[in-house]
Amino acid sequence: RWTDLCEPKDALPDFHQVSIDSLVLRRDEEAVSRPEAVVPTRRMSMSGGVLYTPSRIEVTRELLVRLDDDLIEVPSFSLDLTSPAMPIEGRVSASIGSLSPYTDKLGLAGFGGRVSLSVDASGPMLSPTLRNGLLVIDEPVVAGLPGEQATIRFGLGGGALRLESLDTVGRFGDLKADGEIRLYQGDLTNILTDPRLDLSFSANPLDLGAGLAVVSEAGIVD
Repeated sequence: RWTDLCEPKDALPDFHQVSIDSLVLRRDEEAVSRPEAVVPTRRMSMSGGVLYTPSRIEVTRELLVRLDDDLIEVPSFSLDLTSPAMPIEGRVSASIGSLSPYTDKLGLAGFGGRVSLSVDASGPMLSPTLRNGLLVIDEPVVAGLPGEQATIRFGLGGGALRLESLDTVGRFGDLKADGEIRLYQGDLTNILTDPRLDLSFSANPLDLGAGLAVVSEAGIVD
């Protein structure tokens, strides 16, 4: 539903407000199975509200995007079109029932789990700052190895992904980590081909017998 918020009505409107009560898109099995179909969903639905002006784009009513049973929520978002840096301000959260269909499409077989993500974003579009990042993966699978839960608190700024804390609970022990990974120089147009890692790890307790059993169960060794 489009609503023009300016007068006169015969002039090119300077303001647009779009309110999506319900939008549903469906794809057939053939389209989903194509290699270029990175999002492996058959049904997408959307609702929410967006205000557009020549100087600003802003979410006026929470955007909800469902990809099959997965959900992406954007309770707030704004984009300043008057500045060359196009600064953004917003919050995004997501709930994914199974990560493996997405990682498989990206060629990362052996990864999976139920995912819950939330993060605040601000700053220039090509050099954003991420704050209050929280990623929880239940029943994570990494390279075919199953775990119980992984909780990651993170941020992004100055070209580096800050791993504020990583806590995993696995069948062969618990792993903790923190540090940073430098991903780009200057802005997102200059991604580093060799990301620089500065991480520290600790594991306690570590049951090597259980760990070998998990590796064997995953089929990595006999």
